[in-house]
Amino acid sequence: MKFNNNKISHEHIYWDQASVLVQIGLLNIEKIPVSGLEQSKKLIELSKS
Repeated sequence: MKFNNNKISHEHIYWDQASVLVQIGLLNIEKIPVSGLEQSKKLIELSKS
């Protein structure tokens, strides 16, 4: 995802059910190779800079 003046200017959509389940706390990230909440937090931080 790319930002321009704190707005989304470009994004790649990638749908992964496991990532969503990790983000809402239903899967343990330590047991499977997916990203979750930390990825969402990083995106929020990038959007604010």
